[in-house]
Amino acid sequence: MNVEQIAIRQEVRQMLNEAGINRNTLKEMVKEVLQEEVSKACRKAVNESDVDTALLREKSMIISGKS
Repeated sequence: MNVEQIAIRQEVRQMLNEAGINRNTLKEMVKEVLQEEVSKACRKAVNESDVDTALLREKSMIISGKS
């Protein structure tokens, strides 16, 4: 690690300390954000799957002449 990287780390650490954010607080914040993003991605995947299923069902009905 070079001098610039060490200086940046010290600055970030100082800014976090001034904001009252320690390592454990940061871990919890990251965990909450990741959990929220994973939930969003799962909901999106389920919705896309539902849309794909509906489209396939509609397509098969059209092909079979049941529409």
